[in-house]
Amino acid sequence: MPAHAAGGYRTDIEGLRALAVLAVVVFHAFPVLLPAGFFGVDIFFVISGFVITRTIARELALGSFSIARFYGRRVRRLFPALALSLAATLGLAWFVLLPDELAAAGRLAVAGGLSVANLQLMNQSGYFDAATSRNPLMHLWSLGVEEQFYLCWPLLFMLLGGWQYRRAVVLVIAVVSFALAGWWAVHDPVLAFYSPLSRGWELLVGAYLAMPRSSGPSRPVLMSASLRSTVGLALMLVGLCIGTGTSSAVRLDMVLPVVGAALAVSGGEGPAAALLSAAPMRWLGSISYPLYLWHWPLLAFRNLVGDPADPAIAYTLVSIVVAVGLADLTYRFVERPVRRAFPARKATMLCVAALALSVALGALLQVDEGVPGRQVVVANGKAATAKLGRGKELAVDGCLVNGGTGAFQFCSQDADGPSDAAVWGDSKAHALYWGLLRESHWTWRSRWLLLANPGCVPSDLPSGIGACDHGNQLALKALLGDQVRTVVLVFAARSMGVQIEGSERGVEHVAAALLKAGKRVVIVIDNPTVTEQFDRPSTCARMLSVPLLKDVAAGKRCNLSYAKHLASTRDYRAALDRIAAAHPALLLLDMAPFLCDIPHDICPVARDGKYLYSYGDHISDTANEMAARLLLPALYPSETPAGASPSVK
Repeated sequence: MPAHAAGGYRTDIEGLRALAVLAVVVFHAFPVLLPAGFFGVDIFFVISGFVITRTIARELALGSFSIARFYGRRVRRLFPALALSLAATLGLAWFVLLPDELAAAGRLAVAGGLSVANLQLMNQSGYFDAATSRNPLMHLWSLGVEEQFYLCWPLLFMLLGGWQYRRAVVLVIAVVSFALAGWWAVHDPVLAFYSPLSRGWELLVGAYLAMPRSSGPSRPVLMSASLRSTVGLALMLVGLCIGTGTSSAVRLDMVLPVVGAALAVSGGEGPAAALLSAAPMRWLGSISYPLYLWHWPLLAFRNLVGDPADPAIAYTLVSIVVAVGLADLTYRFVERPVRRAFPARKATMLCVAALALSVALGALLQVDEGVPGRQVVVANGKAATAKLGRGKELAVDGCLVNGGTGAFQFCSQDADGPSDAAVWGDSKAHALYWGLLRESHWTWRSRWLLLANPGCVPSDLPSGIGACDHGNQLALKALLGDQVRTVVLVFAARSMGVQIEGSERGVEHVAAALLKAGKRVVIVIDNPTVTEQFDRPSTCARMLSVPLLKDVAAGKRCNLSYAKHLASTRDYRAALDRIAAAHPALLLLDMAPFLCDIPHDICPVARDGKYLYSYGDHISDTANEMAARLLLPALYPSETPAGASPSVK
């Protein structure tokens, strides 16, 4: 053990902290560049175990150790930056998170303030799950592990006997913890990742290194202190670079950085230690704790308003720069003043009070279920409105067509009696059907039938798809009968495929046959395709509500250009126009005018707090109700609605 390790400040350990936090930040910001950067947390654990145990051992040797004084130092060290970052994160979350997300953040803020965030997350998800990339307080799990160690370790230390006995007990506990982590890594990886029982061995490795050796003849040393530092730094770098980013809690590539950190801590001399002691590393190490607290919320908010799988590099770099700046300011104007400007007892009370306020704020957000009355929620889409199929109690399974139940994936009819109107087409027909069913039930008293197969255009010509051709034959035969008076044809532009001319002839033949049989025929022009924009609806809700994001990014990521919609469907729309021109009695209903803001060239995913789409580019119950309210008066102009329609919930 190097002489300077017996007590006091070690510049190379400050550099180790810098290496650890740098690895974590790079992994969170650019995981492709350092897929095992999360092992930086394991390096932190070794450092923490060493530093804390060294402090306890030194004070025990001097006869000055006090449990109360130890916990007071931990409070003054950890609480100020934690309280500030929690309050700031929840404040920003107020403007960015949707209700369920804000309530979850409040719940995790409470857990983080009470040092049990790892236990809270252990019951929710894994560290590598997609949802964690948008959880602004997910990083508090590691603080929970460390703080649980700080809480238990001094008490256990006091109960143990002499140093030789303490070292033996630490070795036994570390081996048991390591074995438990290995078992859980196979049978319950989430538990292995978050549990202090499976993480304790890493902290105990550092603790063991800090324990004084009993006096006696010196033992042979396999490596000099300088060589240990060099090998340790090399092992850490290799371990950080070769990992694969999976969730196993005990693997060879995890042991490498832990062993490397242990060697570097036990060395502390030579070129490697000098490199770690360089001024930039010392500075980064000094702000490593607040940097860890600040960097992840900023990156998580970036993920909330962007695509975590393909983040904008500029936004990411700005997030990192801001995090470093906030960390430096926190260290200079919060951490150091609290520890130096106030007496220890007063500083401890102030720190506890500050963290209690942040925890209380989190508790209020949790109790109020994310404050659903906030503008971010009211102005844009509530998650519950991105639904399709409300009103299924008004329909029963089965079709007018003999054998239709097996011929159609979507096959329903009005529960009130025989159907006099039908929707025929593909999955877009299914999306429209529920609006027509509900509105007709409440106002028009017509009864609706659904005949639809995904990807199938209503046609009397062979398509090469057996299910489509069989279903079309059955549907056309049934709809030409006397029972159904109105037929609405609905199909996606993409369903017509590249052979639009052939599909056009088949649709035209069907429309002509139905019109000749005295039916009212409507073709619904496909709605704008916003699949890419709607892959993450909650992201769009945020971007459409936060003023800064609304102007900068929402138009690009969440709103489809109306002009682009027209351009992408030009051939499809031209085909439908030709069909309508050949049959003046046929009615065309265009979805775009009521789904889009045409004067502003925008087709949004949400309007007035409700999503217009459900899954992919299929309209939601909100939009199919809007479409029904436009279509039904056109179909039944001489009829008077029977009553008011209930509001959409």
